[in-house]
Amino acid sequence: MDLTERFKRFSKFWAREDTDRPSFGFGIPFPAKSLQAGLPYLKDGVRLFPGDFNVEEFRESYELLYHQWEAVDQDAFWTAVPWNGVPWFEAMAGCGIASNSSGFDALPINLPLTDPGILGFAPETRWTEKYRNFLDLLGDLSGGRFPVGQPILRGIMDTLGAMAGNENFIYTLYDNPDEIAARADEVAKLLIGVLKDTVNRIAPYHGGTCLGFYNLWAPGPAAWFQDDLAVLFSPEQYRELCGGLLQELSSSFPYTMFHLHPAAFQHLDTLLEIKELSAIQVNRDLAGPSVGEMLPALKKIQEHKSLVVQGILDEDDINHLARSLEPRGLHFTCMVPDFAGAEKLRVFLARSFGW
Repeated sequence: MDLTERFKRFSKFWAREDTDRPSFGFGIPFPAKSLQAGLPYLKDGVRLFPGDFNVEEFRESYELLYHQWEAVDQDAFWTAVPWNGVPWFEAMAGCGIASNSSGFDALPINLPLTDPGILGFAPETRWTEKYRNFLDLLGDLSGGRFPVGQPILRGIMDTLGAMAGNENFIYTLYDNPDEIAARADEVAKLLIGVLKDTVNRIAPYHGGTCLGFYNLWAPGPAAWFQDDLAVLFSPEQYRELCGGLLQELSSSFPYTMFHLHPAAFQHLDTLLEIKELSAIQVNRDLAGPSVGEMLPALKKIQEHKSLVVQGILDEDDINHLARSLEPRGLHFTCMVPDFAGAEKLRVFLARSFGW
């Protein structure tokens, strides 16, 4: 697919300009398993430390992955990121890390969230250094051939829940709401710092930035964020605790996107009220509502923001969504089991949408 055309298509996506069709990309689930060099680390219950990872050992695996994705015809740009699946941000906030057979878990810190010094050491941890080592390796390996971007970085409530354990976090919030509000502010500032450090450390890709994991190109500095644990809160609780912090996050870059599951649609109005937030990404969860049931929320998003729909989408799902939604400001990330699955779905998309 023509490179210039792809950049133009994504510029229109962010600007929500009229276009002939949605843009499309592909992804494969279980990102921690995508790098061959990482597979020996995926064992149940093994505690891991930054020194356990030799970044140079991953060079060949990233090169292989680049060539595999380069052969896939799509609008999206495969983006190399520090090993996806590692809970980088929780680790930078002080959590321990343990492996499992498909990825990693963050381990709670042995300090109460009411301790005002709990995040005092976080910005320059050894995990931060290892994260930067991966970014530097990828920048060197890329040489401008492919973009480098941020991996999955957990959100404000996600991180507080990881630090304390979810149940402990909820009890602490109930007993000490002011202290949790202070910790939430500290986590948000740390996250903004990590995202800015990431964008400043990587080279622009054709004048823009690619959002890792989603592989969306933006014509300027860009970042995405999430907060899956928000599902536990009422709209009023979450808006009071995080509304201003989400606005601060969204204001930190010209192009921003929030990752949302249907189970947290109660927070849609809070997100739509944030003028600085450019796009919302919605998961099509296998255990969640059908695409038809999600349509009212998706249409509501399109009235205000660009929209990314990601998930295991079959041909009927894609046709249904494409018929029901406006093509402007619309992108699909189709999760497939392997590269053969991507090619099979690409043939359908080319036939249906005139690639």
